[in-house]
Amino acid sequence: MAAPAVGRRVCGGGLRHGAFDLFAPPEVVERTSEDGPYHVLRLTVRGERPMQLGGFDRREDAERWRSRIAALFVGHPG
Repeated sequence: MAAPAVGRRVCGGGLRHGAFDLFAPPEVVERTSEDGPYHVLRLTVRGERPMQLGGFDRREDAERWRSRIAALFVGHPG
C-alpha cells in the first residue's frame, strides 16, 4: 500500500514535493454536540478551506495523529 500524498500536490499527472510551505501546522479542536464533546484534527492549506478529520473519541487519539502528521513537516526541505 502506497504512502498517502500528504504535503505533495498533483502536477502534470504526478506528485511532487515542494508544497509543504502551503500547510499550517495541524491542530486539534474540541467541538460540542448533543452527545458531548468530540475532537477534530484540522489541517489547513493556504488558499483552501481547512480539512477536518473527525472520529476521535478521545483527545489523545487526535493528538497522536496530529503529532504523526506534524512529524512529516519537521526537517523537510520544502
